Amino acid sequence: MIDEQAKLNQLQLHLLEMMKAFHTICENNNFTYYILYGTLLGAVRHKGFIPWDDDIDVGMPREDYDKLMNLPIENFPSNLMLMTKWYGQEKGSFLYAKLVDIKTTLIESVEERQIGGVFIDIFPIDGGGNFKIIAFIKLLISRLLVSITRLNYKQTKHSSILKRIGQIIFKNLDNRKIYQFSNKFLRKPSFEKSKFILNFVDCFNFKELVTKEVYEKPQLYDFENYKFYGPRDAHTVLRNTYGDYLKLPPIKDRKSHHYYEYLDFNTGFREYTKQILKI
Repeated sequence: MIDEQAKLNQLQLHLLEMMKAFHTICENNNFTYYILYGTLLGAVRHKGFIPWDDDIDVGMPREDYDKLMNLPIENFPSNLMLMTKWYGQEKGSFLYAKLVDIKTTLIESVEERQIGGVFIDIFPIDGGGNFKIIAFIKLLISRLLVSITRLNYKQTKHSSILKRIGQIIFKNLDNRKIYQFSNKFLRKPSFEKSKFILNFVDCFNFKELVTKEVYEKPQLYDFENYKFYGPRDAHTVLRNTYGDYLKLPPIKDRKSHHYYEYLDFNTGFREYTKQILKI
């Protein structure tokens, strides 16, 4: 979590500039995207960032997500790149992507220090088939795969006994092969041929499952005096995710869900690691 309000404001402004660049990339290449989670909630409830939020989340139909992943580097501003693992990690640590500003340094502590730059999370939205039971089974398998990749990329012992047992059980599995298998598995049933869709790699719960019509024909939403695309039916998406989403949480809960150990807007993370961490 970033404690200083001034630094949080600076981070939000930086994220906004990155989001504007991402929007332009998608417009130029005819990619569909949707702002999601706290970013969508902020757009609907605050017309911008939730005041205490410190990230941006977007989702893309799998086909457009794959096209973005394969987009030549010259289509991106010189300071932005896509990452699917933290800097210095041999093993992939997440099954989605981050659009990262390589001229910044951000270290997030989630049991282990995770090094990168200021980022936007980009999630693939995949098909769940035409029956909820198929989507539910796919979600259970997806959660298992995500859990294995997270257990395996951690280099030190987990504090949790259950996680430590899982770490022992799965330690001989090749995380890169799990990553490759997961990406193939998630593509079926496809987004295009499914009635139900979901962000299987990082959803909060099964209630997020919606019919494809809820997302299709994306709408523009006001966000900090700009407009970004979101699901056609934001009400259904936010109600399923947060419940009574227009009600503000108690003051004690108005805080970031991240813990950012270090943040530098002027030094790229590669340079930082060379100077400080000697990677």
